Amino acid sequence: MSEEKLPGNQSVEALRVWSGRRLNPDRWRVIEANLGDSYLDVGCGNGIYVDQIAGRVRALGVDINEYDSWAERPGLFQTADATALPFDDDYFDTVSCFEVIEHISDPARVVRELARVARKNVIVTVPNCALPEYLRQSGLSFYHFTDRSHVNFFDLDALRKLLESAGLEVSECRLINRCNLVPMLTELSILPGRLVGWLSRLLLRKQMYMTCLAVGRVKTSSLS
Repeated sequence: MSEEKLPGNQSVEALRVWSGRRLNPDRWRVIEANLGDSYLDVGCGNGIYVDQIAGRVRALGVDINEYDSWAERPGLFQTADATALPFDDDYFDTVSCFEVIEHISDPARVVRELARVARKNVIVTVPNCALPEYLRQSGLSFYHFTDRSHVNFFDLDALRKLLESAGLEVSECRLINRCNLVPMLTELSILPGRLVGWLSRLLLRKQMYMTCLAVGRVKTSSLS
């Protein structure tokens, strides 16, 4: 079977392990489809998306914390508060914000800032809090519900409404990062092997996703 390719003729696996860091293929595809000529990643962390895009378009990553690895790529990163971005209106074609707003007490303010500095597109992802009923009844939960740094909880509808409240037109809103519960079952050594196999096959047929993704477009009437 041929190796899966992403836009730019780069393989999924090569990007996923690039420089020992992890790039999410679902996010990457959406970035590529909406990139434009300039890009800002808010809450960029180690900056893997900015690294991949720099050299192709004007790219910058910002985070509330400074990372040691930034020193290896001067000019691509700076510290900034997502609630008060230090950029003019419409400064970047595309702005992304991955798994950030669930940590911030005023997510609406952050999304308004993303929309303010974006000229075309805003891409946001958050953990999916729409836990399937059978998992709730089983007392199981995604890590999102037990991470004490998470102060906001979203499903697709809530994320869509948040972007719309910032004046964005939502062009895409879907679940990504399908999760697999089979590794968890294999750790439950108290279960007979045959039962683990049966449950594994059952769970593989279930569609469970860890992340909500939305793309908001800056409305045409507000474009310069």
